[in-house]
Amino acid sequence: MIKILGLLLIVSSMSLAGRECAGMLKKRISSLEAIIRMIDSLEIRISEFSTPLPVFFSSYSDKVLDSCLFISAIRESGLSDAIDLKASELALKEEEINILKALAERLGTLCISEEVRHCRYARKELEHVLSAAKEDLPLHDKLLKSVGVMCAILAAVLFI
Repeated sequence: MIKILGLLLIVSSMSLAGRECAGMLKKRISSLEAIIRMIDSLEIRISEFSTPLPVFFSSYSDKVLDSCLFISAIRESGLSDAIDLKASELALKEEEINILKALAERLGTLCISEEVRHCRYARKELEHVLSAAKEDLPLHDKLLKSVGVMCAILAAVLFI
């Protein structure tokens, strides 16, 4: 009886681990979409109203970015440091982090037209990454869930 309960515990925990990994892929996609929306808004505010970055970030809000306190981190320590602090919570990969850091280094140091150009470039790069992530999501989602279940079954067979 105890063996059966242990096996059920192993199977359920490994299955949940696979589902958690699949959930991180979905979180990455929603984070990328939210960051692209933020860059779009930033680009408009810079080009149309010449809004300074602290003013923009003090009034900007996004449900996804607020849920992991990314916007709060930007307000407290700046965009570059916020990327370092919250990249794991946003489930970002190194490629996206590098794109955002390159943008963060240039914002506030160039003329308006150059800042708008860098915002557009970062948005296009992130849109490319997002489209690739969306294409891969069904395959990776199914794979991660299956691997979790298969590892659980393997562990159950080894313990019997």
